[in-house]
Amino acid sequence: MVRFVSVQLLRLLWPYLALWLVVAGALGGYAWYEITASRERELAAGRIEAENLARVLQEQVARGFETFDRTLALVKIVHEKTYGAIALSTLTDALSASVNSEMERRVLRFDREGQLRDSSDREAMRTGLSIADRPLFRQARERPEHQMLVGEPTLGPISGKMTIPLLLRLDTPAGEFDGVLVATLDPERLVHLFRAIRVGERSVVGIIHREGRLYVWSTSTDPFPAAISAVGIPRSATTVIGDEKRTLRDVVDAEGVVALSAVPGTDLLAFAALSEERLFADQRRYARSIIGFALLTLAALTLPIVLVTRRAIREVARRSRLEIGMAAERQIARTDALTEAANRRAFEDALARCHAELNDAGRPFVLAMVDVDRFKRLNDTRGHAIGDRALQRTARTLMGGVRSSDLVARLGGDEFAVLMPGASAQTMHRPFDAMFTALTVVVAGEGWPISFSMGVIAFEGPIERAQDASALADELMYAVKESGRNGVRFAIYHDRRLHPEPDRGEANEVVRIT
Repeated sequence: MVRFVSVQLLRLLWPYLALWLVVAGALGGYAWYEITASRERELAAGRIEAENLARVLQEQVARGFETFDRTLALVKIVHEKTYGAIALSTLTDALSASVNSEMERRVLRFDREGQLRDSSDREAMRTGLSIADRPLFRQARERPEHQMLVGEPTLGPISGKMTIPLLLRLDTPAGEFDGVLVATLDPERLVHLFRAIRVGERSVVGIIHREGRLYVWSTSTDPFPAAISAVGIPRSATTVIGDEKRTLRDVVDAEGVVALSAVPGTDLLAFAALSEERLFADQRRYARSIIGFALLTLAALTLPIVLVTRRAIREVARRSRLEIGMAAERQIARTDALTEAANRRAFEDALARCHAELNDAGRPFVLAMVDVDRFKRLNDTRGHAIGDRALQRTARTLMGGVRSSDLVARLGGDEFAVLMPGASAQTMHRPFDAMFTALTVVVAGEGWPISFSMGVIAFEGPIERAQDASALADELMYAVKESGRNGVRFAIYHDRRLHPEPDRGEANEVVRIT
């Protein structure tokens, strides 16, 4: 029943289900494509934005170096022309015109031994600073170029901040090494100034060494997530900022977009990075709207399908009840009301099927006619109620001795038929001998003055008409009655003849079918 209803529902609803699946697949594909495409668009726009910012910051840092180069060159010329007669403190006003930071206005002069000899800041003179062991100082002493040297960022002993040292060689009139001029660039000021100018930027910018030492980055309330590893910078490299040691891993903790731009003439890189959270914030909102649109459209399509499904379920249930009722009516119409065995109509339909299978496919069948001997006497002496009970017991006994595929029918009055599709002469004796014995035991137990005559034929060859099979079984059954009743006689039909079994009863005359 459940399977029948499911099949009916599937037949009714499969076009709607197919439409729903097609639309759901199309909406899912559209949403996936749009979300993926929008993410790629945001990523491409983020790369362009980061590259532009890194390039602009690099240009600003490079301009800062150029400013210091000009400043140190001016001080160098004054110093060499006056042989150091003019103190650096007198040049403070000139330096103020070039830079605004107090730390960056500080210029120091070291002699050829690396000892501090003069400074634009009088307080710096009290430190007794020496740079004799600094690689940049040794490089200036050994190389007579007059080019400004840029050192690695280091913690300034005077300022206490991470600064980038800038150094210019001094020479005597004879061209010999006469010390160096040193100024410092504050990278943090450069980055913060850049950040202040570009209000509202969603990126993080900063300066980093090629080897991975992080010098400074713009302050932000968010962590700095950027894919630094994608550009080959080691994330484990450390740097000291103020009194705190930092690593790239401290500020780089997620995927994002990063762009680097090299500062000419130095080992410094200006970088700009966009975190994934900031980069895809708009894209996530767009993705949510796309998913919402897809779900809303799918819901709008699902609602009518649900309504159609409910109506279809009611219709299928109604049809099922009707078909079950009709099947029950058909069963009643093909069943004998008294004995609950099949009636003559059901028997004739089943016999016609067996006849067709025998003639078309050679499938044999066994047909038996069973008659109650002296049944009228039982009715007359015991009453019709006992006669009816005898018929009911007879039908139940016969039905208890056959297979589920066999048929027991009451043809009328006290005559029954047993039809066994697929049975043959080799298998027909045992069930009918058992049925005859069971009927005899039932009659003896009830004390009824009746017996049974059976004619059993195994049809193993084609026969012209189905009713001919019924007639032959009837004749064999009446032959039992004429020979004294209360017995079973078997025969085989083939080669268009009925052959009585040689070891069962007398040698009967062969019956021909014409």
